[in-house]
Amino acid sequence: MKILSCKTGYFLGFEKPLPNYLLNLKRSCLGSRKVEETCMKRLADVVNDEEPDIIALEEVDQGSMRTRTSGQIKKIREKLDASYQHHSHVNYGPGKILSRFPVFRNMSNAMLDRKRRREKNFLEPGSKQLLLEYRNTENNLSVFGAHLPTMHRFRKKQLRKIREKLVEKDRAILCGDFNCYHGKKEVEKLFEGTKYTVISPGATHPRSSPSRELNLFVVPEYMDAEVRKIDAEISDHLPVVLEIY
Repeated sequence: MKILSCKTGYFLGFEKPLPNYLLNLKRSCLGSRKVEETCMKRLADVVNDEEPDIIALEEVDQGSMRTRTSGQIKKIREKLDASYQHHSHVNYGPGKILSRFPVFRNMSNAMLDRKRRREKNFLEPGSKQLLLEYRNTENNLSVFGAHLPTMHRFRKKQLRKIREKLVEKDRAILCGDFNCYHGKKEVEKLFEGTKYTVISPGATHPRSSPSRELNLFVVPEYMDAEVRKIDAEISDHLPVVLEIY
């Protein structure tokens, strides 16, 4: 099995989003047709080359004024050689006021797979609470895709709840943007004493000169797995791949 995880940055093409959002307000607010199309094509090329079984995407736009599509996931699917089903949902938890605002109500995460059961979970605290789950009942495997908070205390609490979900399952994998600016050791510490281990493909952020290990995988210790990063100009993060043998 192969899992591809990628933070797409809503295909705005910013390598350093915080200053770029302010320095390029037009693209931040209205997007760019050329940049969006170029970045989506680059992701599609990666998917077509890698042929993953599961694709976990963080930060996709499902129809705001910043995209020239009716939903970026639908547009990406059109560019893929293989057939995938998708499940997406707004990042913010039920009742969160941000989920009602223009643009914010279309800021989503997504998973694409081969027609297995998919579910969504929500984690407190913080504004971004979505935890997508792919579930394959045939081999009793769950794959979770997350985009964790940048605020450490919120991230720590969400990770504890994710750990509970993983521990109660026989086989589970967690992937996504962990935003662990204190280093992967903060994730490793939370999974000490469990049957799970943290695997890193190396530094993935910022894209052109990576220095931070933010895109990780948590897998069962017994699992024979390899991870690597892919050199692709899609967002401020490099895509990562996990292969299970």
